[in-house]
Amino acid sequence: MTIAASLFEDSASLVGAARERIEAYGADTLLIVGGNERTEKSFTSPEAINILSESFPTDTVSLFCAWDPNSPRDLDHLAKKIDAGATGVITQPLLTNSAWNQLDMCQSEAVFGEQIMLIPGMALPKSKKNLMFWSSLLKELSDTIQKDDEFVQSLRYFESPDFGESNICAWSMEQRDRLLSYEITQGIHFMPLGNKADLLQFSDDTSKHACTEILVELIKSTID
Repeated sequence: MTIAASLFEDSASLVGAARERIEAYGADTLLIVGGNERTEKSFTSPEAINILSESFPTDTVSLFCAWDPNSPRDLDHLAKKIDAGATGVITQPLLTNSAWNQLDMCQSEAVFGEQIMLIPGMALPKSKKNLMFWSSLLKELSDTIQKDDEFVQSLRYFESPDFGESNICAWSMEQRDRLLSYEITQGIHFMPLGNKADLLQFSDDTSKHACTEILVELIKSTID
């Protein structure tokens, strides 16, 4: 369940909204994001995480935060969220050299420790247009990302003259295997553009190809 910190200006309403979600859906995990509808009095995500961490025992409710490893500056902001009480991290899709370098650094320097669960995000683009949409969300890098070696390599999969499901499969499997090769990875957050419906459609579309069997089973296991 997701809670946008910017929608709240007082502790009581924030805690009340969290308790509502926990009781209504039996949720044991909350993802705290900054949100877009901000006022001068709105909570930041570190502030919201701090309030919720003091209101709910960590053994009953896990508080996840978001991290964009594509942004070199976002690691400092992530540290504030962890210091505030976040026990899990979900990332944006890793589309740039900076993102993979930061993941390398987090593993080699044990940034998260044993108490923090890291779940990298993985985009599931079905076309070059989808991949370009994801890149457009990286506002800091919008002017330079098409020169980024990592992004250029991904783009080649979707610009192939004989582009088809096999290209989608090859890119997805490469991303999945790469993310799972990190010891600090404790799961993958699949991020199709149409959410669950698009994810199921992706599974159905690619199940016709033998190379996707493992990926499809992994995707379906995250939905069941």
